[in-house]
Amino acid sequence: RDKVGFAVPWKPWLAGSRVVQQLLDTGSRLPGVDARAATRLILTLRAGAPMRSHEVAAAWRIASLAAWASAYDVRFD
Repeated sequence: RDKVGFAVPWKPWLAGSRVVQQLLDTGSRLPGVDARAATRLILTLRAGAPMRSHEVAAAWRIASLAAWASAYDVRFD
């Protein structure tokens, strides 16, 4: 049987979380992450401005990468 997805309120979760915003800030400094794009996402979230689905997805990916790197003490040298 195929998996069935469901809608998740990503934007309110991202915008309402200081932890996620801090992770985005940390993630913006990781290699391979476009720092300017990450900064725009942070500012957009803080301002409560509309975000497209690909921007919400990018914010979630950057925050997840930063959380993973922190949890497992990953160094990108």
